[in-house]
Amino acid sequence: MFARLEGAAGGGADRADLIAKVVHDLSVHSAIEEIVLYPAARYELEDGDAMADQALAEGQAIKEMLVRLERLDATSPETAHILGQLIATVRAHVAEEEGPDGMIERLRRAVGDYRMTEMGRSMAKGMRIAPTHPHPHAPDTPPGVAIAGPTAGLIDRVRDAIKGD
Repeated sequence: MFARLEGAAGGGADRADLIAKVVHDLSVHSAIEEIVLYPAARYELEDGDAMADQALAEGQAIKEMLVRLERLDATSPETAHILGQLIATVRAHVAEEEGPDGMIERLRRAVGDYRMTEMGRSMAKGMRIAPTHPHPHAPDTPPGVAIAGPTAGLIDRVRDAIKGD
């Protein structure tokens, strides 16, 4: 989606739809990481607290950019600027988490493939109830995230149904 956004000039309905999809997907992804991945890193990795705190700070910056994108017209020059920042931030975040010595690989070494598969299943289940819009002021650590996330997800899904998203 990022490559398509980077190649799309101007605006229009296609660009607006792509932006809405990015906002949705990153909002869901962020929520399930906060509920499953980061608590596991805190518990299982020696420096898990620091890694999770850094990931949460990056996630907060991403959520704030997503909120701004939701409020802007797809043709706005500010939209292009924020998209550029968002794409760079997300790519760096993914490289840190998924790199050879990133959080995910280190967790895999610490807990094994079976537990990682179970975490993946939990994340997949969480996608069905996770918020579909960014909520930068909601709790992002347990126990608050376990309550606020599904509640925000329900409200978002009602809002999406009413708006026809």
